[in-house]
Amino acid sequence: MIKLSTTSASPRGFSLIELLIAMVLMSVGVMATIAMQFISLGGYTASREVTGATEMARQVEARLRAEAMAWNGAMAPSTVDEVYNDGRGSAFLADIANAGGGWVRLYDQPVNQRMRPDDGAARFCVFGSAEQLQEGGIAQPYLQVRLAIVYPGANGAFPGQDGGNLNGRCDAIDAGLLIPGDEDLKLELEGLRASYFASAIRPR
Repeated sequence: MIKLSTTSASPRGFSLIELLIAMVLMSVGVMATIAMQFISLGGYTASREVTGATEMARQVEARLRAEAMAWNGAMAPSTVDEVYNDGRGSAFLADIANAGGGWVRLYDQPVNQRMRPDDGAARFCVFGSAEQLQEGGIAQPYLQVRLAIVYPGANGAFPGQDGGNLNGRCDAIDAGLLIPGDEDLKLELEGLRASYFASAIRPR
């Protein structure tokens, strides 16, 4: 008579193939997590720059309105004197009015949100343009002002930015690329982005 063994078989371990599959799946998960972190970081950076550009536009508009207090209907806005002595030598309003509807840069170098060019947070180039409002073909004492706040994209830098020039140059940016809603994304192809704003400025 054959006697059956009552001893249970030893437990089976993982095969090499199963371990390799598990490692591949884990690697895919880790890489996906890292990719999500980079996407989140890029989104945060873009949001931060847009917020900074909005604050810059608010400050420029406030200065334009302060300068407009010296503008009356009998004088040209291009003759307004600067209100803040920050070394520019001319008023924002005068520079924009003299541009004849084209874009004019307000600083040659990038500035920070305090409009100072002397630190590593100087990441904004400010451009402005203006057209006198018309009503029934008659020029009115109002200026339609547009602002373009330019900043580097996530992987970009300002032209002229190198080891000897920390922040780059605004005067090296082609103002012809400042086209709101540009479907060709010409500015983005240069590694730059811009936020656009508009306001109406009137004399006192």
